[in-house]
Amino acid sequence: MNPAFVQKPDSELPSAPLRRLKLTLAEPRTLAAAEVSKGVEQDQSTLSARLASLKLLALSLMKQIESLEDQTLANTAPELDLQAEVRRFEAELIRNALIKTQGKQRRAARMLGMKVTTLNTKIKRYHLEVKSEE
Repeated sequence: MNPAFVQKPDSELPSAPLRRLKLTLAEPRTLAAAEVSKGVEQDQSTLSARLASLKLLALSLMKQIESLEDQTLANTAPELDLQAEVRRFEAELIRNALIKTQGKQRRAARMLGMKVTTLNTKIKRYHLEVKSEE
């Protein structure tokens, strides 16, 4: 007989694994029921946490929908004026270019890809303040 396959007596086996083996063989239904109940408890707590999160999200969405409906009914939605938005955007670009170039209009015009005279005209049109000039 091969010595690797010889069964060792209970006294030579480690005690903890042996106990687990005996317990597993003796009471498979008890262990399975305990594991299932643990899994069910964890699933229930996870499920209730997810449910609470979904309720909160649904409540938030309902408030947003009501707010949008109120705005639509009251006709208070702000109207967009494309020309005004373009002017505001252009003025902000020019202001940022002047800040980056420390008020030097020639460098700012080069940065923006326009002539110096065009930049100067827009500075006057938008009433932009220039700190230092060339």
